[in-house]
Amino acid sequence: MKLPGRKDSDRQDVVFLVLRVLAFGGGLLFVLSSRASFPSIRTVLALFVSFAAVSLVLYITAWPLLKNKKHFYFLAGWIDLLVLFVLIRFTGEFRSDFLPALYLFCAFHSYYFGRREGSVFALGAAAVLIFFLLEASRVGGGPTWFDAILPVGIIGTLSFLMGNLSDHDRALLRKVEHQRSETADRWSTSEGIIDQLIELLPDMVGCSDAERRITRVNQKALDITGYTREELIGKNFADILAPDSVKTNVAAHDRVKAEGSSAHETAILTKDGRRVPMDVSAIAIKDPEGRFVSTLGLARDISARKDAEQRGRALTERLSAVGLLASGVAHEINNPLSGLMNALKALEQDDPNPARRERYMRIMHECLERMADTIKGLLRFSHPDTLHPTDVSLPALIDDCLDLLAPAVKEKAIKVRKLWGNPPDGRNGYSVLADRGQLRQACMNVLLNAIHAVPSGGMVEVNFAHQENRIGIQIADNGPGVPK
Repeated sequence: MKLPGRKDSDRQDVVFLVLRVLAFGGGLLFVLSSRASFPSIRTVLALFVSFAAVSLVLYITAWPLLKNKKHFYFLAGWIDLLVLFVLIRFTGEFRSDFLPALYLFCAFHSYYFGRREGSVFALGAAAVLIFFLLEASRVGGGPTWFDAILPVGIIGTLSFLMGNLSDHDRALLRKVEHQRSETADRWSTSEGIIDQLIELLPDMVGCSDAERRITRVNQKALDITGYTREELIGKNFADILAPDSVKTNVAAHDRVKAEGSSAHETAILTKDGRRVPMDVSAIAIKDPEGRFVSTLGLARDISARKDAEQRGRALTERLSAVGLLASGVAHEINNPLSGLMNALKALEQDDPNPARRERYMRIMHECLERMADTIKGLLRFSHPDTLHPTDVSLPALIDDCLDLLAPAVKEKAIKVRKLWGNPPDGRNGYSVLADRGQLRQACMNVLLNAIHAVPSGGMVEVNFAHQENRIGIQIADNGPGVPK
């Protein structure tokens, strides 16, 4: 609240003006309601009008011109004292009803100016009383020096007490202001250090207000998102989040406001559209009354961790597939190996004729070729080689894959249904031009996933479907499916 005419006016100036108006109005009403006690009502009314006119002129001229407000109030104080002197002079001097106004005048000015300047006004008020006393002594029959001791003592006591109180309050105010200034300096220094630490943090740091608008970010946030500081400040956090993370972040923001903290994973979209997974920890910032002001969040880029987890899951799935394959490979090698050993024993124990010997040698050769094919298939599954397109019969290929997986199928009591029938008219069977090893590896992967997904006693179905000049392999199971 300010008074017109000065930029440095404050509430004290308004209060001082209001007190002057109230004093003026109260005195005027008192005069109007007590006409019988005054010898010249016109003189008193004229005095009040003159006081109002002088005060108005003073506020119009001196108030905006004097650089120091105390100079204005000092001048106004002496004018007030002069008006009181005339008013008391015309209303009975020591018997005047306006004599208490002199006490209030000294008290107010001593408190406003302090003990030193207040003492000057007190001396002026005492001089007024002494003037009245000397005038009465000259005329004779008036008050004595003893009658003046009480009002002078009241004036001196009030000036001393109010002046000391004013000085004490000013000293206390200066101390408080000094402490506040020191606290502000320390806070400014601490805030500067905190700002530097936040800027140097290796993680993304950001603040948002109650409406989730970004109010502050550090350099790491700019590096991760690709935005400039001007582009991020004022932006809603939802604008830089991946669409599937908005709902999670809204819930986390509400949790911070309600509980004071939150920890969750989210994903942001950089300026160029790249998705970055983040691990976020957030706390609420509150004012001294405990009201929520903003959210301070620290987010760490967990792309490397997510990639490692993904590779770990892929490796686990691959090891699981290798385990299933191992059982099939052991079965495929065990059968021809048994035949090979039996043929060798027969050759060692008997002296077969050339025809039988040739038969045993053919069996041994077929067993070795079968084991070699099994080993080659396993190598192609782990390290695919170059493509060698040939005519591949899909039913025969599926049968070979199921033979390799027979132990796993038997262990889980899985029912395998082959649903293909005769090929449509005009088709060259279910044959395709493809790399047999690569195609078998793909079918093995899908069949392994199906066997791994179905419960014990489950069902796996295999079928073929023609579409123009293409043939599709359809493998279905009654497992739970991929979780969302």
